[in-house]
Amino acid sequence: MIVLSCGIALACGLLAGLAGFFTDVSVLPLAVPMALGAGLASLLRLPRFSRLLLLLAVAIVGVQRGGQARLALSRASGLNETGSHALLCRVSGDPEEKGLALRFPCILTGVDGSPAKEQSGLLVSAPLTPMPRYGDVIGFSGEPTTPASQPAFNYGEYLAHKGISSVVTARELQIVQPGGWSLRRWLYDVRRGIKIGVQRTVPQPEAAFITGVVAGVDEGMPGAVREDLKRAGILHMLVVSGFNVSLLASGLIGALGRITGPGLRFAGLVALCVIYTLLTGAEPPVIRAAGMAVLAAAATLSGRRNSGLVSLVLASATMALISPYLLLDPSYQLSVTTTAGMLWASNWRLPRGQRWEFAAPVLGAVSTTAAAQALSLPLMSGLFGQVALSGLLTNGLVAPVQGPLMFFAILASLAGQLPMVLAQALSLPAWLLARYTLLVAHLMARVPWAVIPAGTWPPVVTSAYYVFLLGVVDASTGRFVWRTLRRSVLGLTAALRRRFALTGLAAVTVLLWAVALQLPDGRLHVAFLNVGQGDAILITTPAGHRILVDGGPDPAVLSGHVGRALPMWQRELDVILLTHGDMDHMGGLLGLPTRYSVRYLVQPAGPIPQPWLGEWRALEERAHAAPTAAAGMRIVADDGAALEILFPPADGCPFLGQSDNDCSAVARLEYGSFSALLTGDAQDRVEHYLADEGALSPVEVLKVAHHGSAYATGDDLLARVAPRLAVISVGRNRYRHPSQSVLQRLAATGVSVLRTDQVGTVEVVTDGALYTVETGL
Repeated sequence: MIVLSCGIALACGLLAGLAGFFTDVSVLPLAVPMALGAGLASLLRLPRFSRLLLLLAVAIVGVQRGGQARLALSRASGLNETGSHALLCRVSGDPEEKGLALRFPCILTGVDGSPAKEQSGLLVSAPLTPMPRYGDVIGFSGEPTTPASQPAFNYGEYLAHKGISSVVTARELQIVQPGGWSLRRWLYDVRRGIKIGVQRTVPQPEAAFITGVVAGVDEGMPGAVREDLKRAGILHMLVVSGFNVSLLASGLIGALGRITGPGLRFAGLVALCVIYTLLTGAEPPVIRAAGMAVLAAAATLSGRRNSGLVSLVLASATMALISPYLLLDPSYQLSVTTTAGMLWASNWRLPRGQRWEFAAPVLGAVSTTAAAQALSLPLMSGLFGQVALSGLLTNGLVAPVQGPLMFFAILASLAGQLPMVLAQALSLPAWLLARYTLLVAHLMARVPWAVIPAGTWPPVVTSAYYVFLLGVVDASTGRFVWRTLRRSVLGLTAALRRRFALTGLAAVTVLLWAVALQLPDGRLHVAFLNVGQGDAILITTPAGHRILVDGGPDPAVLSGHVGRALPMWQRELDVILLTHGDMDHMGGLLGLPTRYSVRYLVQPAGPIPQPWLGEWRALEERAHAAPTAAAGMRIVADDGAALEILFPPADGCPFLGQSDNDCSAVARLEYGSFSALLTGDAQDRVEHYLADEGALSPVEVLKVAHHGSAYATGDDLLARVAPRLAVISVGRNRYRHPSQSVLQRLAATGVSVLRTDQVGTVEVVTDGALYTVETGL
C-alpha cells in the first residue's frame, strides 16, 4: 500500500502545482530533509512517522514539478493574431488526413526569413499534397491564431498541454529540407504503409477499425460508426490500448520462451514496447501499458513477486512526473481507472469446473468490463455526457474475438503489399471479425436502453462512490458483485455448454448473413446517403450493379457508406455521375482512386474547381471511360434498371458561367413502373427549361434540389412530377437549408418528406411495382 499512497501523494502535489499553489517559490529543498527524516524514522522503527514524512516529500516533489509545468504552459506565442507570416517549421508528428486536408504538429524554426525567437508548437492544416514526413522542414505562409475554445471544451488548453500554442492554415506547402533517417520517422512510414495496405484490401469502415486496432490510425472511420461504438460501450476497441500491448507481449514471451534465456526475453520485450509505442503515436494508454509490461518483466527477471497494482502506480506516476498535464488528459484518466478495474477483477473468485467451461470466456469478459466500468463511471459520465448501459453485454459478445482479431489484423497489415488476390484472402479473417464487431455494436447501439444521459458528478458524490467501491473491494474481493453476475451468465449458457462448436456455428451464421446482405436480392435499392451537408446517392440494381450519383463533401464518410454496401472483394463501381463541381457533391469522390476503380465516370458539364483538378484527374485515370453528362444519355443495366440524363442538353449547358448550380445534371431513374427524379443542385432556371422541353413527368420519389434551397423545387415542378416521397439530403449548414418556403410547398402537395439530417440514410427498395422505405441505416 505504500506505493499506492506515494502515487496518490504525487498526484495531489502535481495538481496543487498545476493549480498555482507555491509557484512563486521553490519548495523542492523542503523535500530533502523530509526524505532524510523518513529514513531516520524508519531506522528508529517509527513506521507511521516515516510514512508521513515520505508522503510529504513525494507531495512536495509533485508541487514543484506541477508548478514548473504551469509556468511553461503560460508562455503563449507572440505571433498569434499578428497577421500573415512566412513560416518555417519542422514536422514533429505523423500527418493525418482530415477529409480533404492534412493536419499535423510542427515546431516553429523561422519567421519571415529570420530564425524564430521562440520554438513554439504549431498545429498546421494544409492540402493533401505534398505529403510531409516526420522531421521534414516545411515552408508556407499563414496567420498563426490562438486556438478557439468553447464553454464546454477549452481547445486552446487541450493543445497547450501538447505543446501547441498556435493553429495555422496553409494554402500551399513546400518541403524545404527533407528530414534525415530516424527511428520515429521510419516507424511513421511503416504506419502509413499499414494504413494504405489495409485500405487497399479491406473496405471501410472495417479498414479503419483494423488499422485503429493495430496502429492507432482510425482515419476514414465514419462518424455514424464511431457513434455506434460509443453508444454500445466499446469505443475503446477503436484505439490502441493496454490490451494490444499485453497480447503482443505475451505472444513475444511465448515465442521466445523455449529458445532464449530470461535476459534476452526481457531485452526483446523492452524493444517491442518501445517500437510499438512509437509506432502507435505514443498515446498515454500505450505508454502506460508498455511501462507496466516492462516493470512486470523486470520483477520476474529479478525474482520478485509481480504486483499489477505496483506496476500501474509506478508507470502512471512516472508518466505524470514527466508530463504533469497528463493528469488532466481524459485518455490518461480512463486508462488508469479502467486498468485498476481490470486488476480488481483479476482477484475475483470466478467459478471453475466443467459446468463453467463454456461460459469462462464470456464470464471473464463481462466481469472485467464490469469492474473497469465501475471504476471509470464518474469519468465517463462527465466526459461523454452519457453512460452506456449496454456495455456489459456488448463486451461479453465481442471480447472473446478481440484476441483473434488482433492476430489477423496484424496479418492483414503485413499482407497489404502482396498481390491483390492473395492479400484479400489473408485479410478475410480480419474483415470478418471486424465486421462482426461493428455489426454487434450497430445492433446494441439501437437498443432503447443502450445509453442514459448523465453529467459531471459533484466532488462529494464522486468521493462517496469511490469510498463505497473500496468497501466492496475490502469486504468481499468482488463476491458482492459476482453473485448476480454468476447466476445470469449461467442461465444464458446452460443450454450451450454441451457443445462449444455451437458458438462457432452461431458466429459463422451471423457473419454469413452479414455477407449475404451485401449480395444482390433482385430488387432496386436507392440509398440517399447521410453525408452531412451534401449529396450522395448509391443505386444498387437488381443484378448488383452500383451507380453512385455524387459523393458528398467527405471522402471518409463516403468510403464508409460504399464499403458497407459492397462485398469485400468488389473494388469497382459501375458508374459514377457527378452532377456538378461543388465540393459538397464532389469532395467525397476525390478519395475513391486509392480504393476503387470505375467503369464509367460521367463528368459534369460545368468546370472542376482548379485546386482539386489533380485529384479529379486521378479518378479519371481509374475509369474505363469518362463521358460528359448530356441529355439523351441513357445508362441501362442488363436487369432493366435505367438512368437517363435530362439536363444539360447535348450542345452544352445554356446557363454556363452564371452559376455552377444552373449547370447541375438532372437524371431520371426507372425500373419497371417505379421512377425517381434526381435533381442535384438544379434551381428554378433549370426547372423552367425542363418544363419547356416537356422532360418532366410523374415520379414516385423526388430528390429535392439543392438541399431544399428556396430557389428550387417550385410549384410548377411539383405539379408536373407529383411525387409521393420527397427526400432532402441536408446537414448542419449556415444557409438555413431546407428553406421554410420549400417545406411549405411540399406540405401543400401532401407529399411525404424525409430529411437525412433527421432520419439518417434513406433507402428506397422496389421490385419495379411497389416500394418500401428504410431509414437510419
